[in-house]
Amino acid sequence: MQSLVGKSIGTYRIIRFLGQKNQSSLYIAVDQKEEKKVVIRFYFPGDGFSESQRRHVLSAFETLHKIDHPSLVGIIGYNMAGRIPYLVMPYIASESLQQHCAKPLPLRGAVRLLLPIARALEYTHSHHLPHGSINARNILWTDNGLVLADLGHMRLVDLMKSTQVGPSNTPIDTHSDIRDLGKVLNAMVSACDPAEVFHADNLPEQVRRVIKKALSADPQQAYDSMADFAGELEGLVGIHPPKRMTPQRHTDSSEISGAGDRLRELKGRPSAWLLLFPVLLAALAFAFLMTKPFDFLWPQSDPTLPAQNLAAAAGAGTEIFLPAETPAETDVASGITAQNTQPAQPLQAIDLPSPTPESTFGIGSVLVSPMDGMRLLYVPAGEFWMGSDDRDADEQPQHSVYLDSFWIDETEVTNAMYAACVAAGACSPPVTNASSTRDAYFGNPDFDTYPVVFVSWTQAGEYCAWAGRRLPSEAEWEKAARGVDGRICPWGNQAPDDLLLNYNMLYSDTTSVGSFTQGASPYAALDMAGNVWEWVSDWYDSRYYQDAPADNPSGPESGSRHVLRGGSWYYDLNYIRAAFRFSANASTTLNDVGFRCALTP
Repeated sequence: MQSLVGKSIGTYRIIRFLGQKNQSSLYIAVDQKEEKKVVIRFYFPGDGFSESQRRHVLSAFETLHKIDHPSLVGIIGYNMAGRIPYLVMPYIASESLQQHCAKPLPLRGAVRLLLPIARALEYTHSHHLPHGSINARNILWTDNGLVLADLGHMRLVDLMKSTQVGPSNTPIDTHSDIRDLGKVLNAMVSACDPAEVFHADNLPEQVRRVIKKALSADPQQAYDSMADFAGELEGLVGIHPPKRMTPQRHTDSSEISGAGDRLRELKGRPSAWLLLFPVLLAALAFAFLMTKPFDFLWPQSDPTLPAQNLAAAAGAGTEIFLPAETPAETDVASGITAQNTQPAQPLQAIDLPSPTPESTFGIGSVLVSPMDGMRLLYVPAGEFWMGSDDRDADEQPQHSVYLDSFWIDETEVTNAMYAACVAAGACSPPVTNASSTRDAYFGNPDFDTYPVVFVSWTQAGEYCAWAGRRLPSEAEWEKAARGVDGRICPWGNQAPDDLLLNYNMLYSDTTSVGSFTQGASPYAALDMAGNVWEWVSDWYDSRYYQDAPADNPSGPESGSRHVLRGGSWYYDLNYIRAAFRFSANASTTLNDVGFRCALTP
């Protein structure tokens, strides 16, 4: 076929040929609208390409487009160029695992590198989409870990073969993915060689058993699923979910120390005098308190939260009401009763002002919704630092944003709350009643207090409207998560651990909302890092921060994807940062995606 270099397909200008692979050709192109490089894969089915086949291929493209996982090279676009279908993928300038790997890797490091790929494949298998062609050449080594390319490629090739010359002679199933990933692991920890050889003599007995089971062609001896294989990999490096869903502290202090090192790298290494500053500040505070030991009534809370935010931390588990003379207020539009829960004042005469919204409410005030029982937390008007200057490009630049006051749900919306909306006929049920590890999740009383999952952006918006609220804007969500001091995580800048949040496969699934009170944000919002991703109202634009309005930004006017915030039980340190931005199609439903609502005063 004639080279396409120099030609334009829509907004893409093709600049370089990469190679051919299984009835397809790959090119690097420039998206002239977004001003970034992409990879385009053109499929050439031959003269037998029919209209029926075209519909099947486009349907398969749409399925691939909905697959969204950070350890997969996703599909960012697709179309037809005449009779030739093509996929558009992000351009990743990196070596393959085969190129990068020059010698055997330590077992623990190799397994930790490969685990996200195994979990990504578990996710695609849950969507009935095996990969079919996993090897060290299509696993890319990036700064953020390994990512797997060519998702769906073999399915498309097989689809074109089946409409021309009959079904493929090599069926693609989920077990072939397990075997292929087992071969990659074997190469990483033994020969670091693409050759499919099992080097039994070089590996510990437990590792040999896991790899042999992965490579077995006997269904009786092989793993039943990718989830089982991933679980065994976790066992190799000592990652085991606890038997009960109660946060327990790690016993491996080296892992926590390592996480702390990585977190400090996010903001750069502080100088020595800065490290001493908190100690000096604490000494001054202690001396001050010793001179006036009874002037302050401080509730017990997470000592990592700033003193001015301790009231919010108390509100996470305790309601402290002002004197009875202070009237409760009712929002006429929503029917929500407001209860002021500012910390108790010293016992002295108090001249209460007239009850207006701005003078009555402050940090620590709580609303209780009669529709679903959700507690809402008050976030006062003012400026905060949004984004970051030293992390992902779509978070830059860090900039000051002014927001009017608003209320944010204390937790993610639960299964029981969402079920009430379904029963009222205002919401459609989640696409499945299951979760990651539980066949019966939604509708099961045992999980009523757990976050609802497998709901789309549209369903989330419908629920919030039924409850008299709305989805928060991206800016509102970030302020509620990190406060005004530019902190990295809701609780501050300290390294995450399993007393602060549910993340990084600690529990392999969701936990009951509000389980991690020590991880509260400055406004006492819970689970704003980990547990489940949370839909917000905004369209996603990677360059939006560059010229976003400084006052009450509500996101781009249009787009193809919506923003998700907060990370989930599956994701690691980078994704649970308060500034991290994720996105997905409005119809996306996943086992780690939920939401919370907001309210305008």
